[in-house]
Amino acid sequence: MADRPRPPPAGRLGPWAEPGAALLLALLAGAGALATFGVTRWVLGAAALLGLLLALLAWRRGRLPRGGGGAGVVQLVERRLAYWGPFEGGVLDLDDVERLLLDPGPPAAWILVAPGGRLVVPVDAEGAGALPDAFAALPGLSLDRLARALADLSPPAAGTALAAGAAAAPPRRLPLPLWERPSRRLASR
Repeated sequence: MADRPRPPPAGRLGPWAEPGAALLLALLAGAGALATFGVTRWVLGAAALLGLLLALLAWRRGRLPRGGGGAGVVQLVERRLAYWGPFEGGVLDLDDVERLLLDPGPPAAWILVAPGGRLVVPVDAEGAGALPDAFAALPGLSLDRLARALADLSPPAAGTALAAGAAAAPPRRLPLPLWERPSRRLASR
């Protein structure tokens, strides 16, 4: 048997480790709040509400891909996105992004359009799991919209029968526009 490092428990639980831990916090704090009285009850009740809020936020993030295993490496530092891929790459400030698109692929990729050009980053690139949180800071774009768009990318279930004469592969879809920067021009009076 080869000596392989054992994956950490959070890695085995996948994206649902954070919501589970937050729910455990809410459950324990809620039980403690019911068993005590006075100031302790209020403090534990507040901790239970905080645990529920953290669970909701973690569940929303858990629906998004974490990245890894795809082509290239993504680095996000101080709202500056760097992507190093096998064939292309680049650096782009998120403040300069004018449009965000999702190319359904395969492979699926984020397309960031800026005045100086565009940057195409695979959804499953190493480190790309940090991108949805960074994109959520764009005005008017939410994590829910990103999660819905990524859920629409999922392939049909295994064993789905094709109609007679149907092509084996679906036609390539156009990139899905997710966000466009509001006009920076001042409205004329």
